[in-house]
Amino acid sequence: MHFASKGKRFKKSIGYKCSLSPWDFSKQRIKTGKGMLTNAYKVNAFINGLQTFAEDCLSTIIKDNDSIDIDKLSTIINNKINGCDDENTKRENQKVINYAKNLIESKKSRIKITTFRSCNQTIKMLEKYQDSHNTILRFDEINLSFYRKFVTLLENENYSFNSIGKHIKNLKIFLNDALINGISTSTIFKNRSFKVLKEVTTEIYLTEEEILKLSNKDFSNRPRIELARDIFFIGCYTGQRVSD
Repeated sequence: MHFASKGKRFKKSIGYKCSLSPWDFSKQRIKTGKGMLTNAYKVNAFINGLQTFAEDCLSTIIKDNDSIDIDKLSTIINNKINGCDDENTKRENQKVINYAKNLIESKKSRIKITTFRSCNQTIKMLEKYQDSHNTILRFDEINLSFYRKFVTLLENENYSFNSIGKHIKNLKIFLNDALINGISTSTIFKNRSFKVLKEVTTEIYLTEEEILKLSNKDFSNRPRIELARDIFFIGCYTGQRVSD
């Protein structure tokens, strides 16, 4: 395999050899058709996949470093040829946080921005859990003991029941996706004890009559209160959140 980019040339053996006669120099592939080699399609498919992989790697390296690191590219492709990258990917996917980050990035264009942010917040709390327990979370380590410790951490962060429930709900999404895709075999998150905490909240609001009464109240002798009231009405009639 060889190609050139930004004045630098890359050349790498892919581990296959053939004589000159069955090789199509224009297509840089083994000839197919009558009298072709028995493994022609297999080798060509391998070359196609490797070429796409190499081009993607090259684009990423240039994007991250604004230059071509030939040694790094050679190592990555060599690992791909030898199958090492597949094992590395499997090991990395066993890490809950790595898998969760890849999952939400892959779905970023198809989910609401609020959902994306919520999942990112959950990932940050999982990272905080890792730091506080000096561990790397893997799917086979997710059990009820972890669940209780994670809930305790969230409680210590002064999260409400519903906020804790949000993080557990997001975590269950990560775990279920990993189960569906064969990354994890654990179903502990489906256990009744691995529950999403929630509580009924009291909604506090003003009725239209109360708003009208407040708007008619004369605060001319208390200008600061009058200004605060007017600012409140701006937020009230524009649908602004209290947090904003």
